[in-house]
Amino acid sequence: MEIRNEHGRLKTYDELYDEALDAVVEALDDLSEGDALDLGNRWRVDNGYNELYCNDSDTINDILGDALLEPYDLISMDYDEFADYFAWDGSDIGFTDDVWEDIDKEDFARDILNGDYSRYLPRDIADIVDEWQDASAGLESIPTGRVVVERTLDRYLNNQADVGDLLVLLSRLSKEDDLWEEN
Repeated sequence: MEIRNEHGRLKTYDELYDEALDAVVEALDDLSEGDALDLGNRWRVDNGYNELYCNDSDTINDILGDALLEPYDLISMDYDEFADYFAWDGSDIGFTDDVWEDIDKEDFARDILNGDYSRYLPRDIADIVDEWQDASAGLESIPTGRVVVERTLDRYLNNQADVGDLLVLLSRLSKEDDLWEEN
């Protein structure tokens, strides 16, 4: 993830974050069925939702085997043999074809970028998070204070920087008073 855009202008922290967020959401959509189910279930458990299970006879027998349901309860369930997944809460069963149906992927991607679930991430999503961390650290490590203001103004006056560079710098400097200290 580059800290400069295609015009050479510094990206803002928000631009980098949004870019990383979009990349994580896209990567969530591209996960294998098994990885999506595993990662989604970790979120479900952490957030008080029922886990999803593959809708096959072995899994149903494993999950419902200890339910001690009465025959009437079993036949009154609306079983959907064509659904890919089911959720069981101990008394009711629900079916879905979408592993992400009950998860807001953007919120989940924010949790991922904030460092949650880092131990469980598939390699492609972990790579996106690593790139995001490197890019944001790179943006933060750009020299600050009066020296940067002088350099950026000089570049602007010599047509080597545009007004966007100045705005990024000023917005960054306005957030932290200590950045104005002389280096």
